[in-house]
Amino acid sequence: MDSDGNIQYKIRFPDLLRAQTLVIHENSGFIYNYHDYVIIDLQKGELIFHKEIKSFKYEGKEFNNFAQT
Repeated sequence: MDSDGNIQYKIRFPDLLRAQTLVIHENSGFIYNYHDYVIIDLQKGELIFHKEIKSFKYEGKEFNNFAQT
């Protein structure tokens, strides 16, 4: 959006139905939902990075969608 609230562009991702977290830092938008991590260039409106995350390890424990397994 511009300073007047007009939409400049929008990016749609069919697999990102609901973003759980959006962080804006400088010209990048960082989006996270339950399975995906995405980085978007906010000036160009382009996808920079997309990674599907099904599970991860933290401090020796495995997590799946933020539920300990």
